[in-house]
Amino acid sequence: MTSDILEKSKTEFRSIQTGEPGWLYDLRQAAWNTYMDTPLPDRVHHLWKYTDPKVFQPASPVELSNILPVISEEGDEVRELPAQFSAFGYNRGDRKVFSVLSDDARDKGIVVMDLSVAAVEHKKLVQKHLASLVNADFGKFESLNLAVWNTGIFIYVPDNTILEKPIYLHRHPTGLHTYTRLLVVGGDNSQFSVVNDYSCHCENEGAIVNGVNEVVVGKSSNVELMNLQRVPRTHKTFITNRNKIDADTKLNAYALSIGSETSKVDIGTQLAGRGAESRWHGILYGKDNQHFDHHTRHEHTAGNTWSNLEFKVALKDKSVSSYTGLIRIEENASNCEAYQENRNLLLNDGTKAESIPELEIINDEVSCSHGVTVGKVDPEMIYYLNSRGIDSAQALRMVVAGFYQPVLDKLPENVRDLYTVQLHKQMEQL
Repeated sequence: MTSDILEKSKTEFRSIQTGEPGWLYDLRQAAWNTYMDTPLPDRVHHLWKYTDPKVFQPASPVELSNILPVISEEGDEVRELPAQFSAFGYNRGDRKVFSVLSDDARDKGIVVMDLSVAAVEHKKLVQKHLASLVNADFGKFESLNLAVWNTGIFIYVPDNTILEKPIYLHRHPTGLHTYTRLLVVGGDNSQFSVVNDYSCHCENEGAIVNGVNEVVVGKSSNVELMNLQRVPRTHKTFITNRNKIDADTKLNAYALSIGSETSKVDIGTQLAGRGAESRWHGILYGKDNQHFDHHTRHEHTAGNTWSNLEFKVALKDKSVSSYTGLIRIEENASNCEAYQENRNLLLNDGTKAESIPELEIINDEVSCSHGVTVGKVDPEMIYYLNSRGIDSAQALRMVVAGFYQPVLDKLPENVRDLYTVQLHKQMEQL
C-alpha cells in the first residue's frame, strides 16, 4: 500500500447518510478532522499526569465512523415506565433509543428522545446547543465523540415547567465501542431532575465507553443531576460533563463512581448569570486494581455566584484515585464564593490517593477555600465497635458507610436508595 493510500485511510470520513441533516454531518466531519489532527494528550499536562491516554484510544477509529445510531421502529417492544419516574429514556445494546413519558410529562411538553431524531424534529434547539459546551476543540477524545457518537438522548424542559418526579436514563454500553451523547436543555423558571445511569451486565473485555453530557439551563431554575458510573470491570470509561446555568439558577449535582477498570471523568459547571449556585457531591469507592481519575471545574463568569464541592473517596486493595479540582473566577466576577473539599479514606496498604486543588482568581472581591485529607481508618473506631460485639469486617463497613452517609443524606429521597444499594453492594467484601 502506498503512503498516499495509507494517509487517505487515516483521514477519510464516511459519506452523509439518508435523512441526516447537513448541518449535523458538517459538525461531525469537522470534529473528525480535528480529532485526526490532534495528537494524544501530553502526559506532562497535569490533567493527564495520572492516566495514560492510550487507554482510551480505539484500535481502528475509521471503523467507528460507520457505527451509526439505529432508529427504533414502530412495533419495537418498549419497557414500562417505573412508577417513581416521570420519564424513562434508554438505549439497548443494538443502539436503538427508546423513551416512555408519563401523561403529566407529555402534557407539559417534556421531550425525551433519540438525539439523532431530535436533530431533525427539534432542529433549532439541537443545532443551537449541541457542542456548545463540549466542542471539537475541547480535547482529542471529545472531538472523537462528536464525530462518531452512535447513541444519544435529547431532553427538553420548557419554560415555567415543574416536573415532580425525575427523568431516568439508562445509558447501556453497545459493545466494544460505545460513543454516547446527552443534550439537556432547560428553560427559564423550570424545575426538574435527571438520573444519568451508565450500567449493564455485559462483559466485553477491553470495551470503551466514551460519553459526553451537555446541560444548558436558563434563568431562575432548580435542577438536580445525578450521575452513576457502574459499568463492569471489563470496560474503560471516559466521561465529560459540562453544565451551564444562568442567573438565579440552582444546580445540585451528584455522582457515584464504582465501576470500570479505568475511569476518567471531567465534570464542570459554568456559573454564567448573577445569583447562580452550584453544588456538587461525589462518592467514589474503589477496590481490586481499579483506577479512577476525576477532574472538576467550577467556572464563575458572572458576579455574585456561589459554588461548593464535596468529594468523598474510599479505596481498598490496590485501587487508586487521582483528583484535580479547579475553581476559576473571572476578572469581572466579583463577590463570588467558592469552596471545595476532597476527603480520601485508605482502607489498607497498597491503595493510593492523589489530590490537587487549584484556584485561578483574577479579582480580589471573592471568598474561596479548599480542603484535602488523606488517611486511614482510625483503629480506635474499630476497637470501640469490637467492644460492642461487632466483628472487625462489619465494623469497617459501618465506618465507611458513616463516611459516605452525609453525602447520601443530601440526595433526593426518590433516588437515594438507588445510590445506597449500589454502594453497599460494592462494600460487601470489606
